[in-house]
Amino acid sequence: MDSIWLKIAVAVVLIIGIFVAVTALLDKADDKLNEPTRTVYDQDREDRQAIMAEPKKEDFEKPQPEAKEKPAEPVKQPEVIEQPIEQVKPKEPLILYFTELDQVEQVDAERQLQAVVAGIGVGRKPMLGYKMAVDSGFRIINKYKGSIYDYKVRKAFKIIPERYWRQYKITDETVDLEYFKKQRPNTVAHEIKEEY
Repeated sequence: MDSIWLKIAVAVVLIIGIFVAVTALLDKADDKLNEPTRTVYDQDREDRQAIMAEPKKEDFEKPQPEAKEKPAEPVKQPEVIEQPIEQVKPKEPLILYFTELDQVEQVDAERQLQAVVAGIGVGRKPMLGYKMAVDSGFRIINKYKGSIYDYKVRKAFKIIPERYWRQYKITDETVDLEYFKKQRPNTVAHEIKEEY
């Protein structure tokens, strides 16, 4: 009879040991799951900040394609060549030209721009599209061409994945910001200073 109680005691200790081990493993897995992850709301906040930000030089730089790794070449000793030192010229500020809007037009354009920002947030979610953003954006582009709101809409359209561009009739010309570098009649110059 002592052997039965011994077997039961061993089984209980074994079950408690397994329970403790499984609990410890699940706690480690939960710690990994509890790490902060980027949510759709975080992406919406970043998109809103990017669209509403003031123009920057980076908006005009085209992304460089990633270079493929080349096999390592043997290191050669550089030759010492004396060259005259050239003075570094300060970088010229970027000057953009925007059409000025009156107060009523600014209010309407701002309202439409908010619809673009909200529409991009909606479009990121599964089973929903960017139609609201694109419709409001094209309304701004057509009605307030050359304004700061036109610029922000074109910048916002760059956020929309390119696979949707054909569906919504967005072209490379639509997202091209070079238009704002050229002076046009009835435009005001805005100097964009580079931050160091």
